[in-house]
Amino acid sequence: MTQPTTGSQPRSSDEGFVAIDGVSFSYPGSPQPILRDVSLTLRRGEFFVLLGPSGCGKTTIMNQVAGFERPTTGSITVDGRPVSGPGPDRAVIFQGDDSLLGWLNVRHNVEFGLRALRVPGAERTKRVQRALETVELAGQQGKFPHELSGGMKQRVQIARALVVDAPVLLMDEPFGALDAQTRTNLQDALAGLWEQSQRTVLFITHDISEALILGDRIGVMTSGPEARLQTVMDNPLPRPRHRGTAEFADLYQRVEDAVTAAKSRPPVGESR
Repeated sequence: MTQPTTGSQPRSSDEGFVAIDGVSFSYPGSPQPILRDVSLTLRRGEFFVLLGPSGCGKTTIMNQVAGFERPTTGSITVDGRPVSGPGPDRAVIFQGDDSLLGWLNVRHNVEFGLRALRVPGAERTKRVQRALETVELAGQQGKFPHELSGGMKQRVQIARALVVDAPVLLMDEPFGALDAQTRTNLQDALAGLWEQSQRTVLFITHDISEALILGDRIGVMTSGPEARLQTVMDNPLPRPRHRGTAEFADLYQRVEDAVTAAKSRPPVGESR
């Protein structure tokens, strides 16, 4: 595979910041695993996109990195420490707005995690204000979730994840329920926010264009059950990325071919 250009290089070359090693997963009593022998490493500061069809276990992998579920076999580490449950080093952004608390306004939703971490009031105020300015919601902090558009609700989720300063962001199709224009706008906004940060991101999607706009590397999953990681492709497009270029169209076709191949044949060997 081609190597990323300078524009798409992660800001740190630390290998294995997030390490998924030989992970398989089955629900108790089920004879067939959802995942089989998935191995993957994310570099510190890298934006990694996991791409695949619905039901291929992408969300299961993210839940295990988050610590919500435990692998049946294999191991997961973050910065060398085994993942045994949720922790402050990982922030999660889900699809939709179900995780927002309807009785709290924007400011208090963003602040919620900081209160749980017992961050002092002055520091909370500073962090929340900075995060809301970053996602362009500083003027909306008194509104409640039912008063916000879908795109604004997702910005609140992003701000809530940014404010806790977790080194790892886990994002499970966060824009999947939005209209096409809002989705495009938030993809571009997220790409810009990531450029300003030092976060390691694991982003789940089944949208190839989204993967190309955001990812340093793209991992392609086979169809489930017994899904595996078929291949990992570098994204050589320089940032900021533009959807209308010939280079974008060419890479889109290559990734689409890889997705089609992953659906039609079993993986061969291990991809990292």
